Amino acid sequence: MALCIVLLTMLDPPTVPWGGGDYVQYHVAWELLFSGQNPYDHELAGPKQVYYGGSEPMKMFAPAWSMLPSLPLAGLTFSQAVIVNIVINVLLLIFVALCWMRLLFPGQPSYLPIAVITLPLWLPCISMVAMGQISAWPLVGFTGWLYCKIHRRPVPAGLFLALTIIKPHLGLLPGVFAGIYSLRHFQWKTLLAFTLAVLAATVLMMWLRPTIWIDYWDALHSGVSPTQIRTATFDGWGRYHFGQAIRYVSWGLWGIALLLAALAGWRCPRISAQREGDTSRSSAEETLVTWSALICTASIAFVPYAFSMDFVFMLPCFILALGAWLRRDRYWQFALVGWLTLELCLVTGVLNEWGEYQYWFIPWLGLLMTIVMLHRRRLDCEKPNTTVMA
Repeated sequence: MALCIVLLTMLDPPTVPWGGGDYVQYHVAWELLFSGQNPYDHELAGPKQVYYGGSEPMKMFAPAWSMLPSLPLAGLTFSQAVIVNIVINVLLLIFVALCWMRLLFPGQPSYLPIAVITLPLWLPCISMVAMGQISAWPLVGFTGWLYCKIHRRPVPAGLFLALTIIKPHLGLLPGVFAGIYSLRHFQWKTLLAFTLAVLAATVLMMWLRPTIWIDYWDALHSGVSPTQIRTATFDGWGRYHFGQAIRYVSWGLWGIALLLAALAGWRCPRISAQREGDTSRSSAEETLVTWSALICTASIAFVPYAFSMDFVFMLPCFILALGAWLRRDRYWQFALVGWLTLELCLVTGVLNEWGEYQYWFIPWLGLLMTIVMLHRRRLDCEKPNTTVMA
């Protein structure tokens, strides 16, 4: 199914290289930055983007931090940078898939290659790589934080968490959860590593261009605003059908979600020091992993601004459904049917050329499915003689 979608997109190939549709804005931004010019200047960036094959000039709404993943590629030609960026995005997705399979289904090493092979079955993975987007970076940040936290590596956990600022509106909900959890349980090494990493990233961008944040602020308040774009969110769908007033509801829901994420981080039990020779999963670890999986899907459901390619944040839900099917858990039929439903909705949208706002319900269905699967998983784990490994 995923192969069919890829072939359909290749029948009419774009002028910009495959994998460079969105990446071109970051490549041009670094060219302007290194020449002493404003990377957010649409009149300067637009012609360069078209020169590299862009169908039309794009206004960049990404904050300065978002440029950092493409900094090592700035010295390459555009075509070379696109290829390297594709490889990087694929490796990031593999990292996420492997980590979540180990977190959700420990002691099942045979599941790991299947998690990698089946990644293209979640179509947003293909669309993200095809566009050259940076959506995987904040997901890698939160995933790395969780993995390091489970394995008692506080400093790397904080460094990973700093990656959530690469696309801050997507990383905010997981970041709030992780930050409050670390604060509640006095994880000072994690918090210090996170703070220093964010400070270093901010200082680096200001050293390259002292007015970078002023330029970004001015860009947000000139011309088209990102809040005017109807994206694959409840906010985008609501504004299409009900007008701008729906924003009070959508942004209110996001605020409530942030408060609930903070509360979840505060209530999540502390992981004790690992006992020597003990490889079993404690209830606190299980709670942290399952709540984190739920947070990932919730972040894309509640955020007011996101595109369908950002649905890569639902990968933990995909891994949970895949593992349940492989292990034949009691809810594996539900997991299989639920995920096939999500996939069918995406395929229908691609074939019928939906607008982005028409995909808004998919993360909400994914969130509902995640809640049901995690609830049944918890019931299985609470059974006294269960054979299900946490």
